[in-house]
Amino acid sequence: FNTGNASLKGEYFCCSHGSFIYKSNCGLKTLDLIYSDFCNVQDIRPKIFGNYVIALKKGNEIYIFVDKYHIYNLFYAFKGDNFYVSSSIEDIVIGLDSLEINEFGLMQEAFQCGPIGNETFFKGVYRLQGYEFLLANTQNSLITKNKIPYSKKDYKYTSIDDAASVIASNIKTGYGLIRDAYGANIAINMTGGLD
Repeated sequence: FNTGNASLKGEYFCCSHGSFIYKSNCGLKTLDLIYSDFCNVQDIRPKIFGNYVIALKKGNEIYIFVDKYHIYNLFYAFKGDNFYVSSSIEDIVIGLDSLEINEFGLMQEAFQCGPIGNETFFKGVYRLQGYEFLLANTQNSLITKNKIPYSKKDYKYTSIDDAASVIASNIKTGYGLIRDAYGANIAINMTGGLD
């Protein structure tokens, strides 16, 4: 079973939601490439360009991660023996028996239009951050939240013009990736296609 956002190979899979490019490809071929190249989240994620959530199962483990800037929302909650995960906080809330308002999270939602960190306006419902991934072991049913090692680029600018040149080069590289993957007749949406 293979669709544009899921590639299933027996009991193993790679599925996604959002817009992304890997090795100048998009769509189903990209999922197959990510699956075959996958060793760990920290090595593969920097090579994926876009706004997305990816879940893949290799061996007895399921990995779930989002883009490094966590532009793509993924919410999760643990309740008893149940684990909930969705790109919609509403889907998570429907599965929970009781809800308690997180007042600080509610203030963030009101003033910032979303959570700043991983807490949402419901206690016990979290948003996966770009420096985290979820790991589920299918043999022992253990689900953990893990940190992705962060490597900071140390830019040394000699002037504002130098900084602008580096930023312009990065933007040009990003647009080139989009052009190569989708073709020359493509619009660049500010939301990455999330609207």
